[in-house]
Amino acid sequence: MGRNASSIVLTATDREYLELQTRARTIQAQTVNRARIILLKADGATIDEIADKVGMNRKSVMLCLNKFKNCVI
Repeated sequence: MGRNASSIVLTATDREYLELQTRARTIQAQTVNRARIILLKADGATIDEIADKVGMNRKSVMLCLNKFKNCVI
């Protein structure tokens, strides 16, 4: 199997913002999916679990997480 991806640590403010994004009705579905992916990873879900929950493939989930990590660092 592949290596484990590192976890994501969110501040309370970041988590609140992402949770608001997942409940918003006027933003693009892609933005909602990205927020869900980040929240699920921060909660300790595996790439496979996240992919199943958001209906995307592993590669797309990993790409989203990598973009998030590169943007935060």
